[in-house]
Amino acid sequence: MYASGDVVKQLRNGDILFIGRRDEQVKIRGFRVELTEIEAVICGLPDVKQCKVILMQNSLQILVAYFTLRSGSNRSPDVDRIREFCKQRLPHYMIPTYFKELEQFPITKNNKIDITKLPMVSDEDHNQRLKDQPENVVEFRLWLLFKQVLLNESISTVDDFFAIGGNSLRAMLLAQRINEEFSANVSANIIYQYRTIRRIAELLNAKTNLHLHTCSTHAQVDDAPSIKIDYHS
Repeated sequence: MYASGDVVKQLRNGDILFIGRRDEQVKIRGFRVELTEIEAVICGLPDVKQCKVILMQNSLQILVAYFTLRSGSNRSPDVDRIREFCKQRLPHYMIPTYFKELEQFPITKNNKIDITKLPMVSDEDHNQRLKDQPENVVEFRLWLLFKQVLLNESISTVDDFFAIGGNSLRAMLLAQRINEEFSANVSANIIYQYRTIRRIAELLNAKTNLHLHTCSTHAQVDDAPSIKIDYHS
């Protein structure tokens, strides 16, 4: 069901994809978000000339930030740097999942950004986000738990839990699963504080003497040692 002010796009298969709202305020995972606030933060980077953030809502609610660079800028955009810049200034639910550089924005007849003509998230964007895969047994086991809790197969070890579908209930569920998997005693606050598979794995390792063996995503983890910690924040 769509309302006045919603912006949608019809895909090739006939499905309707909700993109966002014209009034620049959206609701994502229960939070009211002003998209212009995110845009202002990203434009605070010296090399960024213009930015547009939209909410793409299909199976998940994700924020996508489109941006252009200032003329003469000789610095390639570092998505990790932009994301970290946002994390230092915005709450977790306002951090875009994808950042896409454009040569220029599509413009309407009224000289406004035509959000219906912005490029969709591509396989290249998706693969770039997934470049960071589990490097050891602990990360692999956490990666499996993240996928189970978020019902999402496309997760990297540096994805922010709350930027890819996490919420307070799922944070509590993830903490419970971690406690069961690792014989641990962590609270949901740990998920809020550490957010990514990599950082949570580092915490678990720091609290134990577990030797982290490198592994692939096909590694067998049944015989991996358990982790016993008691940590609340």
